[in-house]
Amino acid sequence: LPTAKVTSDLKGEVPSNLYGYKVYAVDDFEANGTNGTELDLSTIEPKPYNTKYIIALVTDDANVKIDESSPYYYEFTTGPDPDGEYVMLPDPEPVKNIYEVTGEPQTVELKDWPEEYWDYVEITSGSLTETNIGQYSVTFKIKDGVRAQWAWEGANERTR
Repeated sequence: LPTAKVTSDLKGEVPSNLYGYKVYAVDDFEANGTNGTELDLSTIEPKPYNTKYIIALVTDDANVKIDESSPYYYEFTTGPDPDGEYVMLPDPEPVKNIYEVTGEPQTVELKDWPEEYWDYVEITSGSLTETNIGQYSVTFKIKDGVRAQWAWEGANERTR
């Protein structure tokens, strides 16, 4: 949960009943900030799964101020479908390892890697596209909050 500095014109500590947390849809919060429509956290279902929300520290009292220069909100995502199947992802292997230098950007193709695998995997370092001569590494990671796992046993990240 976000923790921000809370101050007030009142003498002494700010009573905790003068501020609290509210939940917003991400798009609404980005457009309207804390003036957006509050969602009732107790009614937020895990469905639709993998849905993003914002929880923000707010006040309705004119005497209380939330320090918005500190982290006063946090984005969270509902979990994946607990009944959904895991996608088994193969080891990301290049179709070929040696490329002719042309001076143009070249993108490495991965063997047996359909486009939908990118819904489950992200590149955390390196790039599949390079222009200059050299030896390159790319680190692949299963995205947080998805129901996927590597077909091989090992860490969540894989460097090739």
